[in-house]
Amino acid sequence: MDRRMTRYRTEGKYKHIRCYMFEPQPFFSQGEGSAKKIADKHNCTIYPTVMWTEKADFQFVSNANNEASSLLSGGQFDSSASVHFSVTSVGIVDFFLMHVSPYDHNIFKLDVEGAEYAILQRLITVGFGCWLNEAILEFHATHNPKNYKNRPMDVAFPWMLRQCNVR
Repeated sequence: MDRRMTRYRTEGKYKHIRCYMFEPQPFFSQGEGSAKKIADKHNCTIYPTVMWTEKADFQFVSNANNEASSLLSGGQFDSSASVHFSVTSVGIVDFFLMHVSPYDHNIFKLDVEGAEYAILQRLITVGFGCWLNEAILEFHATHNPKNYKNRPMDVAFPWMLRQCNVR
């Protein structure tokens, strides 16, 4: 994402580039965290929370080293050494209605350690998937037993988005 944003700003290809990031872990979203550095470099708004299908309260799970985290408990990041903290999510539909326009060039990067299946399902079923021009998706069906059944969606979601000419 960092290289892509740098390229777009350098080329001047798009007049208005707005960047929004969601990172609930203070380690990454504040101070010297990697998400904070990227947000500062590209004038992004960083939200210290998570995106979900709707606004809701969650117990967020982070591994002891702050290397990875998830909204979904019971996965590879959840152990006796894990850190749990509360977050209130931002609903994807409300967010799109407030901040995204189908007339802009919309790049959507989604790396949410297993929660991507519910978020993408909601995004596509309400029609906002076709508002995207580019989608950078990272799937995690094998990180949590709750998502094993979603493995076929790793191929199906990009296929569905291609029907809207999403790259």
